[in-house]
Amino acid sequence: MDLSHCYMEQTAPYVLAGLFTSPHLAEIRWVTSLRLDGNYFANAGLSYLLSVMSTANEVKPIFPSLEQLYLNNMNLDATSVSGILFFLFPVDPVASKRFHSHKPPVSNEFVPQGKEGPQGELFPSLSILSLNDNPGLGQDGFEAVLTHLLSSHYKVHNLGSLDLSRCGIPAHCTKQLKQFLKDLKHTIDAGVYPIVPQRLVLLGNTLDTVKEKPPVSQVEIVM
Repeated sequence: MDLSHCYMEQTAPYVLAGLFTSPHLAEIRWVTSLRLDGNYFANAGLSYLLSVMSTANEVKPIFPSLEQLYLNNMNLDATSVSGILFFLFPVDPVASKRFHSHKPPVSNEFVPQGKEGPQGELFPSLSILSLNDNPGLGQDGFEAVLTHLLSSHYKVHNLGSLDLSRCGIPAHCTKQLKQFLKDLKHTIDAGVYPIVPQRLVLLGNTLDTVKEKPPVSQVEIVM
């Protein structure tokens, strides 16, 4: 399903929420790829879309076959990417306390204070998540992504590819990347359920090349 570059702006998420959760659109269950590139959704609309989809998803998966999600060039920032990941890969608060793992910061725009987060993944078959060409992510967004990947989730999800190319990630974030790779191995060994990207694409950022072999053998870094 390609909805990229359709000049959709702030009101579009409210329409899409009704479309994606409509009981009259059964064919959506067979959609394997969704592109929303080049559309600029404000955080309020994006939060509404994800929340409505998540509520419907708790009853019955609405995109059970979706394997590829493209959110490129959507003017996303650290706040929006944290909210997106929170709904895509729900964090288990009980396991987070048990293993003392960090819970990713999520804005009240996406999760009102006191409200519990989702338990079911929006796209349980997701293999490719592309967030490239969102320079507003920067250091804060990159750190939010890494923190979320390392968090305790309800189940293991091996993500085939996570693309953060041209997202304004500065050179000094190489330190955080190296630490993430080390922490990921410790997290897996501890029995926590992190999100493991088999391929992490970071082209077009100013990060220094990571020369060391990643301690988690299944993670390929593309820079």
